[in-house]
This record gives sequence, C-alpha cells and structure tokens, in this order.
Amino acid sequence: AKGVGAGGDAAGRPVRQEFTLSEYAALQTKIDRAVTDLQRVETVVPLAIAAVYVWLWKDSVQAGAAARWLHLLPPVMAMFGLHRQEVRYAYISKVEAYLRRVEAAIYGQCDLHNSVCGWERYYGSVVHYGHRSARRIFWLVLILATSLLAVYQIWFR
Repeated sequence: AKGVGAGGDAAGRPVRQEFTLSEYAALQTKIDRAVTDLQRVETVVPLAIAAVYVWLWKDSVQAGAAARWLHLLPPVMAMFGLHRQEVRYAYISKVEAYLRRVEAAIYGQCDLHNSVCGWERYYGSVVHYGHRSARRIFWLVLILATSLLAVYQIWFR
C-alpha cells in the first residue's frame, strides 16, 4: 500500500495532493459550521435573554427582594455569548491560517490579484468589512444594556 506522498493513485494523481485537497474541503466545511454557530448564538442568546426578562417581570417573581438579583442573569448570558464568539473566531482564524498554508503549498508563490491562488489567501489580502468588530459591538451593546437594566432593577426600583 502506498502512503501519503508515496507515488500516486490509480488515476496517476499524487496521493498527498488528493489528501490535501480533501483536508482542505473538510476544513472549509468546519469554517462554515463555525460561522453558522456564530449566527445561531446571535439569535438564541438574545431570545433567551428576552425570555428571562418576561419571567422576571411577572408579578410573582418581582415580589421578593432576592429575586431582584436575578436581573444579573441577562448580562451574564450576554457575556457568555461574547465569550463564545471570541472562542469561535479564534478557531476560525487558526483554520484559515492553515488553509492559507495549504493554498501556498498547492499554488506556490503567485500574484494574488492577477491569478487564482486560493480563496483564503485572496480574502486575507483584501480589505475586510469588520464582521468581527460588528459582532463584538453587538455583544458589547447587549451587555451594556442588560447591565444598566440590571442596575436599575436592583438598586433603583
């Protein structure tokens, strides 16, 4: 049996290149799943926070003084959402960096603007539109809003 990089397959293609291309496709799928996870968290966490507020603002929960401290739950949920986003972006960045190395191995040195050198290398060379910053601002505003509401509910109501 031929190992990775040893000779070729029945079609004459190098086994190592075939492995690299299948690995590339698998890693692209992982990036897609991570981005989907980011979008899901951006939807689920605010809905969960809204559900907590509905529960907190019922008369039965408002009655007790200890229940006021439960208003800290939404800011904590938002902080966990931000943390989850940062962890996912760190993972995506590592996978993207590795994919750029794979593309460099496949395409070698090339002019990123005049030839095909791989999507990750091309995308990494052009201006980004601040997706990560926009998402970070979303979470920070959510944390700030829920924190201010918690302060009001705990100390001024």
